[in-house]
Amino acid sequence: MASKTQDHIARPSPSHHLRHPMTVNSFPVETPNRAGTQAVVVGVILQIAMVGIGHAVPSLREMWGPVGTLISLVVGVWAGWHVATSGSAVIWGAVAGGLGAFLGIALALILGDVTPSLLLLGTASSVVAGVAGGVVTHLLRRRSAAR
Repeated sequence: MASKTQDHIARPSPSHHLRHPMTVNSFPVETPNRAGTQAVVVGVILQIAMVGIGHAVPSLREMWGPVGTLISLVVGVWAGWHVATSGSAVIWGAVAGGLGAFLGIALALILGDVTPSLLLLGTASSVVAGVAGGVVTHLLRRRSAAR
């Protein structure tokens, strides 16, 4: 049972968050990045779906490289759009682009559709694509906000 002192702990009012309201050109403060998390989840889902489809239709496997890299680029753009710093754009772009690729390639390896070397090479190229998408988008957004 909570003591009386714990029942009367002062809590900040909801208005304390409104000292610096955001405008259309504002950058979000560094908080848990919901959009970055969504980009990661969507990237994982798309990469795994692509591997599942390619496993079922072997003639589509030749498209895994370009399509997987494109998925990583797009989710990197998504993640980079919603961050406040270039460093965050690098991190979120790398995670969004690389995690889905790693899991998708790992699944393809388990299914016997790719060689183990592709796990490193494919993940690395997808990390680079995610970082590129995140950083370029962040810099372009920052540049347009400065005008």
